[in-house]
Amino acid sequence: MRKSIIIIAALLLLACGPVKAQSFSEGFFLDGYTMGYRYNPALSNEGDVLGLFQGNLVLRTNTGLSSFLYPQEDGQLVSALHESISSATFMSNLNDHNYLNRNVDLNIFSYGFRRGSGYHNVELNLRANISASAPKGIFQILKEGSTHTDNDLSGAFMGGQGYAELVYGYSTKLADWISIGGRAKLLLGLESVNYKLTDFELTMSEEEYKATLVADLELCNKVFKLRADDDGYYKILRLDPTGKHGILPAGIGLAVDLGVVLTPFEGFTLSVSALDLGGILWHYGNAGHSNGIVRFSGVTDLSIDDIKAKNLAGEFDGLKDDFLASLRLKESSKMNRMQSVPFTVNVAAKYDMPFYKPLSVGLTGLYCHFGTMPYKELRGNVAWNYSRRLGFTANLGAGEYGLVYGAALTVRVSRFHLNAGLENGFGGTLPYSKRQLKPNSKCLTVGLTYDL
Repeated sequence: MRKSIIIIAALLLLACGPVKAQSFSEGFFLDGYTMGYRYNPALSNEGDVLGLFQGNLVLRTNTGLSSFLYPQEDGQLVSALHESISSATFMSNLNDHNYLNRNVDLNIFSYGFRRGSGYHNVELNLRANISASAPKGIFQILKEGSTHTDNDLSGAFMGGQGYAELVYGYSTKLADWISIGGRAKLLLGLESVNYKLTDFELTMSEEEYKATLVADLELCNKVFKLRADDDGYYKILRLDPTGKHGILPAGIGLAVDLGVVLTPFEGFTLSVSALDLGGILWHYGNAGHSNGIVRFSGVTDLSIDDIKAKNLAGEFDGLKDDFLASLRLKESSKMNRMQSVPFTVNVAAKYDMPFYKPLSVGLTGLYCHFGTMPYKELRGNVAWNYSRRLGFTANLGAGEYGLVYGAALTVRVSRFHLNAGLENGFGGTLPYSKRQLKPNSKCLTVGLTYDL
């Protein structure tokens, strides 16, 4: 069992390493929100606006801590490894593939201005999208140890991209009731990594472990690279400086945002947009491939005296070396590969109450595509706006992982507009911390703009 735990720790360190940026949908319902063109490029402002800061953080997981922590009759929490929790109970609370996605989207500079019949905007953004997946079989080994001899761990992976965006957008009215807009994005890749176990079967016995695997690694980084040994195999945990300083991009690409806004009758607004349609051509300076069968022995038995004496480092280092050697990533030819960036489709409808104009209600729909981990949700919204100086909106709906809610506020002081919003899922948090117990989608947005 001890051997299995250490192997799983190594797997998780390799597989879990920031998900697609979720636009600030609440801003559609706030009259004082001046960066609506980020949600739909057909939206615009009356005057010139300078963006001082806009930050967006998204965290999504389809497996919550409640799958790993269980309450007891005395009110205490125990882990899924506790003897009172059966393997069947633990496995029933896991997905075949357990995902963790993170995204950071930082707006460095933004300027929107009206000239003639059109509205223009330019931006510089930094973005990072990172995801990881662990198949259920990993946790079954952790629970059952070597009693579960044949294990299929295929599909474990981690991947991520970091890139900068240079953006130009334009919107205009075709008629009083329809506006269209688009944004062109030059994508400058900073770093990309992809590691996937396409096929990984692990057979365990008391004598040895046997791994049958097919795996691929791609690493694009201008500052560091992996070093291969004399036989052409990578040393996984050995990064060497390249001698370059990352001035030139590691990849280059293009993407577009497209949107339309319809106001077919007074008080009703319909918005449809598609964001980040495109990709980046990466030059992977490190590429590796594994294909074959390898055997390794794992940790030897440790006595109580060994443990008391803390003579563990050598055993753990030996297992780490054995495990990493079992991956057997052989250096392959450097390559260029086009990789799409995650895209989003947004649909929203808003209706201003005829009996009280500051009050509005509506619906928002969202679809995010991120490889094998798509996310979708539908929310009902209510908003109150006092002129453009103060606005508040709240929503409730259902997402890919259960019920979700959100709220946002915009405040204008002099020429400054401050906006802040939070989206989250239900299910409670772990005592003495803010970690979600249930699968959830969380989004935090903060922004500040200035009217010129």
